[in-house]
Amino acid sequence: MFAHHPLYTKGTEHGIIAKCLREDLYKHRTGDSKGYDLEKVLLQGGVQLYLSGHEHVLQHKIANGINYAVVFSGSDTGFYGEEDTTVEMNWFKEIPGFLVVTVTTEEINLKYVGDGSVIFHSVSIKKDKSL
Repeated sequence: MFAHHPLYTKGTEHGIIAKCLREDLYKHRTGDSKGYDLEKVLLQGGVQLYLSGHEHVLQHKIANGINYAVVFSGSDTGFYGEEDTTVEMNWFKEIPGFLVVTVTTEEINLKYVGDGSVIFHSVSIKKDKSL
């Protein structure tokens, strides 16, 4: 699935949006608020990969069997707000870069690429044949 906003991010400001999209009920600084429960929909639909942008930091997280990838950081890198040190990611890097996605009949491969074509992080997702 492709979307603009990430469902997981280490950014403090965009993290509020991520929680709102991901959860049914989330804690906002003004109190409990109703969310969109999108992660539940993704799980019900058998989604294995969620690609997004919005945050200018390359990020990858696996949660509930879904790979969440922020695909581009650009030359203007950094979190909107600050880095939320309480949020765990499988990998993240504040560098200019992008994500290369290769899809075959058997798997989806992700490669996070930086300056000089350096591959900083790679992931292989086996396709779920039951879908």
